[in-house]
Amino acid sequence: MPLKIRKGMMKIEKAKSLDNEKFRRLTGLKRSTFDQMSLILEDKSQREKSPRRPRQ
Repeated sequence: MPLKIRKGMMKIEKAKSLDNEKFRRLTGLKRSTFDQMSLILEDKSQREKSPRRPRQ
């Protein structure tokens, strides 16, 4: 069963402390894949938070 992000950051932080085998069993992903996905989501989140210039 994949780790649900909606359940909160605490579960994600707990999962990051697991060894590679337990991490994969919990999330269904290799840690490297999960880390890449996290970076993409963080980048997207930062871009959405940045103010945009209004169209003229």
